[in-house]
Order: sequence, then structure tokens, then C-alpha cells
Amino acid sequence: MKSPLIVDPDDSKWLLLDSVLAVTTSRRARQEMAEQGITPVANTGSILRLLLIAIFFSVEVTSVVEELRNRAALRRFARIDRVPSADEVYRFLSRIDEARFVARVNALLRILCRKPNRRTARTFIIDGSAITLDLNIFKKRVRKKDLEDKDYKWGYSTTNGYYLGCKLTLVIEYSSLVPVTFSHPA
Repeated sequence: MKSPLIVDPDDSKWLLLDSVLAVTTSRRARQEMAEQGITPVANTGSILRLLLIAIFFSVEVTSVVEELRNRAALRRFARIDRVPSADEVYRFLSRIDEARFVARVNALLRILCRKPNRRTARTFIIDGSAITLDLNIFKKRVRKKDLEDKDYKWGYSTTNGYYLGCKLTLVIEYSSLVPVTFSHPA
């Protein structure tokens, strides 16, 4: 049984996620999405926030969609009016080139970051998470040879063990809790 996503405004993890999600809902961020050609902006923003929640708590996209449908408090916290289906999220991800998506998200996050003062030391929080894809619904054996032409690969994490998917690393500046970058190792 999976643990539910219950919003706790006093928990530091939820406060950090709130500041990350606030970046994606600003007017400037929506303008940047439109300039980058990510349309429709409202739907893309909802999908991006849904993906950030899934990545932040290391849960599958389908379970986040289900939690958002069942919990009004989580929908308000995520600033999502209409919950996209899991099919919409996966369709959105399949249309986007990974390198371009990472570049767009990095550009989006850098908009709201102020220029750093080079004379002061900065501290960063780094979180690496596994993005597991449940593609093996028929429980067939998947070999490395089968994955040569795919965008996802076999990975290993201490929480999930071996999995099919990608890795995401989120880097956040400690003093302002502003996301600095996403990076995807190959």
C-alpha cells in the first residue's frame, strides 16, 4: 500500500515543494512557456507541477493523478484546477525531446532567480530521484539489448532497487529555496 500525499503546511518538505511550484505559476513563467513554444500553457503548467510532485516524492505519475483527483487540498496546494489524466501526461512527455525539455525547464527556473553575488558563498541542496516507468505491464523480461534505441534505461536506486526509467537531480539554492537547475545524467 502506498502512503497518501497529505499536505502538511508545517513540514519543511512541503514548504520546499510549495516554493518550487510557486515558480511554475507566476506570470513570467507562463510567458516564458509561451515563448518557448510549450502550449497550451495552462495544461502544460498543470502537467509540470504534477511531474514535480511525482519526482519530489518518488512516486508514479498514476498515483499522483489519483491522489490529485481524490484530495481537494492537494489540488489547491499544487494550483491545479483540472487534473490531467495519466494518458495526457505520458502523451505530453512522449512528444517532447528530453534535452529540449530540460533546457526549457532550466530557462524557466532561471527567470526568477536573481543574479548571484560572487563575493558571498552559496549553499545548494541537491536531491537525486529515480523516475520509474511502469512499462512492463505484461511482466516480460527486458534486456539491455532491448533498450538500446529507447530513451530510458535500467537504473539503480537505494529506495527502488533496479528499475526502468530515468534519473532526475534537482538543485536548489539554500538561502532562497529557488530551484537552480534540473540535470539528467545519461
